Amino acid sequence: MTSRIHAITVGVNNYPTFTPLKAAVQDASQVAEYFREASVLNYEVGYIEDYSNATRQQVIDTVSSLEKKARPGDAIVFFFSGYTGQTKPKKGVREVGICPLDGSKKGGISDKNLLELFDQVSTSCGNNITVLLDCSTNDFNWNNPTSFVVVSPKFSKEAANDIRRSRPSRKVRWSLSDTLLIRQRVRFRRDLEVTAFGSNVDRPLFNLKGTPSHYAFIPGRISSEGHFVLSAGNAHGVREGAIYGIYRHNIRDAECEGDKIVILKVVTLNDDDITATLGHVEGQQPPVPGFFYAVEERHYFERIKIFVDAETETRLNKALSSDWISAKEKTQAAMIAGIAGGEVSLTWNGFNDLPGKPTKLDPIEDDDFAIRREISRAARFHHLLDTFPRSNLVSSRLASDGFEVQKCIEANVEEDSLLGPYCLSITNANKFPVWPHVFICDPDGFFIDTWYSPPPGMQDSPLQKNGKLVIGTADNGIVLPYKQETNYRLTYLKIIVTKERTSFRFVEQWYKSYIEDEIRGYGTLGTSDNEPQNTESAPPKDVKEQKSKSTPLAKAPTWASMRITILTKNKPPCQGQQ
Repeated sequence: MTSRIHAITVGVNNYPTFTPLKAAVQDASQVAEYFREASVLNYEVGYIEDYSNATRQQVIDTVSSLEKKARPGDAIVFFFSGYTGQTKPKKGVREVGICPLDGSKKGGISDKNLLELFDQVSTSCGNNITVLLDCSTNDFNWNNPTSFVVVSPKFSKEAANDIRRSRPSRKVRWSLSDTLLIRQRVRFRRDLEVTAFGSNVDRPLFNLKGTPSHYAFIPGRISSEGHFVLSAGNAHGVREGAIYGIYRHNIRDAECEGDKIVILKVVTLNDDDITATLGHVEGQQPPVPGFFYAVEERHYFERIKIFVDAETETRLNKALSSDWISAKEKTQAAMIAGIAGGEVSLTWNGFNDLPGKPTKLDPIEDDDFAIRREISRAARFHHLLDTFPRSNLVSSRLASDGFEVQKCIEANVEEDSLLGPYCLSITNANKFPVWPHVFICDPDGFFIDTWYSPPPGMQDSPLQKNGKLVIGTADNGIVLPYKQETNYRLTYLKIIVTKERTSFRFVEQWYKSYIEDEIRGYGTLGTSDNEPQNTESAPPKDVKEQKSKSTPLAKAPTWASMRITILTKNKPPCQGQQ
């Protein structure tokens, strides 16, 4: 599906109480015209609105309307050219923002208002949102937004206003291209420096053309002490010794230098449970940028146990080398595999919580790449679902119409029917708020998708102490359909809560993504050609010294997790039924 682009451009010249501007409306119109030429960006034009001398309510209503007009992943651009201003101090605090036409009477749109507006839009449409401000934003406080990126010229308010008053034709020149990075791409006049704010400034300006894969990247940074800090830890299933590929950007584009630059190894799982410290692998120490992106390698996961016959064992050994373990009994195996007629039949056996009720999966081609890909994805799927902290305090239940269960639900589905929708209720018995994340995990394709994650920009936890959160209301509930090809079907919910806010986006695993296959190494055999065979770690000096000291007592985990198993029994039709 071709991505669409939605642009809202606002220019205000004729302020009733300020000196009129000459170029703001013209700038906004020319930016709107640029986006109307969809062929420039190979995008479908979804919604272009060019406002001259717009009021405060017009701007707010138009931005809010994108929640219904834009699809998830569409590119959204907001452009403003005009004055900025600030309020009189209240309790010593001033608000700063952009000035619409009626700003002197109705008030401006503050940086806080803009954050709230685009945070709300991003909950429905994703964070492919770019805010271009042709005005002075030196006093704005963006607080590194996650839901959008802000780009503006770095000049004083006086200089900005002087430029727009004096030049009806010398407009600020915007150079926009969808193949470069935001930092490299947006240009004003040559004598003006550009500033960019947001946690995702190193994405393409209008991202999400082609195969999406950005979810696989984990942000990382170099700390003030010089450590490589990964924004994932115990709660995400990270393990010591795991190998990560390091990239400059969270995109796959040759023009953006998106290729892997080095591999790093986890040397310490930090006490906060949501970060880890990485170290160089011996023999590889190229420079790492201050902010980087990491992807777990395929051999990051434990080998998966598979029950096979002799013929299938020989075939898997050829395709997988030592990347799997042959189980002696079916009850010991996570999967059962067999070969017949040029296909590999697969059965998901689960976690021995429901013995004798395996799920028959769609067969795959008897091909080395296909086998490696499927088993690699199965291992990652198994790893996520089977990762728990030392102690677990999550209380949860799956409920619909008063029907409640703990940890497992069995449902009978008749032919050509479905059950549901179901919702999930999570209670927090802790004396502090927590941040919940819920994933739907389907072994048929080893698909992992986010059912619930706190919306970007949310300031307070959605699950306060002694509180309850209900997920799946309205049209977002779980539906259990009938599947004719198998008697049983297993689906899982994975619930993870953390004391501190963190992102679990990279946990997702899509049915089909060629770029995900590439960067995660699905389908490859052993280590890739550009990786060293010796994976001895070279951690930072102080990490080595810390490990030589006596081991402290294990602290209590700051996260919790639960796996809920949903067993769907596909009830056959009655005898004689047509």
